[in-house]
Amino acid sequence: MKDECGMLLSEYHEAEKAGRHHDKLLWMVTSIILSGVLVLIGLIINNISQLSMAAVIYLSIFVSICLLCLLRIASDFRKIKLFFYNKSAEIEKVIKRKCLNERIAVLLEHNPGSGGQWELYNILIIFTIISLWVFVILFYMGI
Repeated sequence: MKDECGMLLSEYHEAEKAGRHHDKLLWMVTSIILSGVLVLIGLIINNISQLSMAAVIYLSIFVSICLLCLLRIASDFRKIKLFFYNKSAEIEKVIKRKCLNERIAVLLEHNPGSGGQWELYNILIIFTIISLWVFVILFYMGI
C-alpha cells in the first residue's frame, strides 16, 4: 500500500507540474506575440499618414491574424493545462481515499481553479482587434 501511495503521489506531482508548465507556456507565448503585435500597432498608428492605405490594411490584417492565432494557441494551452489539473484532482481523490492513514494527503498541492481570467483574456484580445480596425476606419474617413 505504501508503494502504491508513493506512486500515486508521484503521478499527482507530475500532473501538477505539467499543468503549471503549460500555464507558463500560455503566458510566455502571449507576452511574446502580444509584445510584437503592440509594437506593430504602434508603428501603424505613428506612421499611418505616411503609409499607403493598402499597407495599413495589410498590416492591420496581419495584426488581426496574429491576435486570432494567439487566441487559438492560448486556448489549446489552456485545454492541456486543465486536462492535467483535472487529472491531478482525480488522483488526489484516490490518494485521499487510499492513503489517508499514511498522512500523504498533507503533501498534496491545491491546483488552481479555472478562474474568470480566461473570459477577460478573450475580451482584451477581441477589443484590441476591434480598436485597431475602428482607428484605421476612422482615420481614413477623416474623423
